[in-house]
Amino acid sequence: MIPKKSRIPRELFTELLSGSRFVHSEHFTMRFRIVQNGPSRAGVSVSKKISKSAVVRNSVRRRVYDSLYPLLLTLPGCLFLFVAKSGAQNLKGEKLQSEMQALFNEAGQIVLGGKKSYNP
Repeated sequence: MIPKKSRIPRELFTELLSGSRFVHSEHFTMRFRIVQNGPSRAGVSVSKKISKSAVVRNSVRRRVYDSLYPLLLTLPGCLFLFVAKSGAQNLKGEKLQSEMQALFNEAGQIVLGGKKSYNP
């Protein structure tokens, strides 16, 4: 789990949903915005479309935060919002980590104009 200071407050979710760049994978949409000053921060949104059970939604949220923590420490200042799609509740471990890595690589290509991908 990432520290609270590295998470995005809910108030910024709507701002990130409306005016930011995004990349898609099979189970997640990652929205991001570059911030000039400050550390990278992330947020995770899991809707009731994924599961009506709060236990399942919170489990998905915790797993995503857990896989993000090592990646966030090495990134420049950005705000990231991960929106879960159906099937995200079935991802665990290496599959989740590799999907997060692929999203960061694709976002790095967009930001850097296709010159270089993110590699920790």
